Amino acid sequence: MDQQVRQPQVRDVEAVVIEALSEYQVQVLAIYLVGSRAFGVHTNESDFDFLVVVGAFVSLLILIR
Repeated sequence: MDQQVRQPQVRDVEAVVIEALSEYQVQVLAIYLVGSRAFGVHTNESDFDFLVVVGAFVSLLILIR
């Protein structure tokens, strides 16, 4: 039996990103879907690419655990 994999909704990703960055007191201003999925030219193997705009400079080093 084939199992259908639920595709994440943009709102699902938005909630996860906001929650994860809130640990570091980072204000998320906007989250954009970019890449092949944004342009409607994706394949089944395509990933999801997001651009996250934050309110202040954040070093990626503090986000790595």
